[in-house]
Amino acid sequence: MNHTQSCTISSWVREELNEIDIGDTRLNERAMITLERLGAKPNESIPNAFLKGWAEIKAAYRFFDNEKVTAEKILAPHKQATIERIKQEKVVLLPQDTTQFHFDDADLKGIGPMSRGNEKGFLTHLSMAVTPSGINLGIISNKSWSRKELGKSKDKDKKQFEEKESYRWLEGLRIAHDVAQQVPKTQVVSVADREGDIYELYLALDEMQSKNLHYLARISHNRNLEDEPSDEDTIWEKISQAELLGHIEIVTPRNSTKKSRAAILSLRASRMTLKPPKRERSAALMPVEMTVILAEEENPPKGEKPIQWLLMTDLEVDTLEGAIEKLNWYVCRWTIEVYFRILKTGCRVEELQLEHFDRIQVCMSLYMIVAWRIQMLIKLGKELPDLPCDALFDDAEWKAAYIVKYQKEPPEKVPTLGEMCRIIAMFGGFIGRKSDGFPGPQTLWIGLQRVRDFEIALAVSRVMCV
Repeated sequence: MNHTQSCTISSWVREELNEIDIGDTRLNERAMITLERLGAKPNESIPNAFLKGWAEIKAAYRFFDNEKVTAEKILAPHKQATIERIKQEKVVLLPQDTTQFHFDDADLKGIGPMSRGNEKGFLTHLSMAVTPSGINLGIISNKSWSRKELGKSKDKDKKQFEEKESYRWLEGLRIAHDVAQQVPKTQVVSVADREGDIYELYLALDEMQSKNLHYLARISHNRNLEDEPSDEDTIWEKISQAELLGHIEIVTPRNSTKKSRAAILSLRASRMTLKPPKRERSAALMPVEMTVILAEEENPPKGEKPIQWLLMTDLEVDTLEGAIEKLNWYVCRWTIEVYFRILKTGCRVEELQLEHFDRIQVCMSLYMIVAWRIQMLIKLGKELPDLPCDALFDDAEWKAAYIVKYQKEPPEKVPTLGEMCRIIAMFGGFIGRKSDGFPGPQTLWIGLQRVRDFEIALAVSRVMCV
């Protein structure tokens, strides 16, 4: 009996790892089995995620430690599947961002110091593909590294750009360029927060001259402008004087310290030629033409800090609709923040005990696929609730959930995705009242774990009844 015969592999696992090539058929099979186990119990430790005891646990640890197995090889088929999903879209956003993984109390080899105190761990810079409606299509790139020592701010100007950690943003743009070449009928937009406001990146984008690759970032630097009457003329000065395009009403999200509230933002946009900064160790840089968009709350409620977003893009924007579109694209960047939270809180990757940085990377690459599936289920269940649930759930998954929920055999007509997501989330603590809205990541990932247990229990009971 081979490995796949002893473990039922879900269709979604096969689809994401369909083209996996680690260099050994048995390792390819083990990757699928391991993804299946971790995906079924994303919130559990590795020993608790494996059902067949110590032999299967040892097989997983040997897999993580095998020198043939790398994070790049595991994620390669998922990335290719993501490219295929991108091809089905007219516009796809590629938000990129960096997060820190902390292992302060772990005796983990290969990690380094973090930004504060005695903290230890590593950093990961990641790009994902997201539709303008916020659906996560998958991971496009990831790069992890640990620091040997903490750099000093006074030394940053002495380094070449390629030597700085900020160079990862340009690498992310180049990966976006590669993606754009593979999907010529799709408009690809790389999206970044303030850290991505880097002049060398704008210059590289200009040099690429790609028809379907664009960039959108939140501005961090109030740059000087080229060919203006005064050296004091800056981005802020010019955008403040730009013609008003119109207004948009938004509702700010609620957080732990502030209530949600309505806000009316004025929108302005202006095309500008940026004056290149001077670099001590670099050749003279060329001017670059970009569009600046200002979304500003002019009359905030008393005691509230006004909302103010300043964005930069290579795309031309001269209408209210165009400005609103770019604003919505930037808001989709939040998808990657939620993804990181699922990876850390839902999959608990910072609690992995695998002794070495390289092993953590292999295991985390599988959890990255698990976290993607959880986030996609949540968003599609909310955005496309009438979709048949078997589009994303295996028959065994949804039928087990249905039987346990309603205490009767499942219907011939497949339930909707929205209904099934709510049922599964109820097993994770979601109450399901009308005022509760759609379930969030935590209740869904806990519910998925319980559904897997239901599957096993039903399979065993049916065998015993034969």
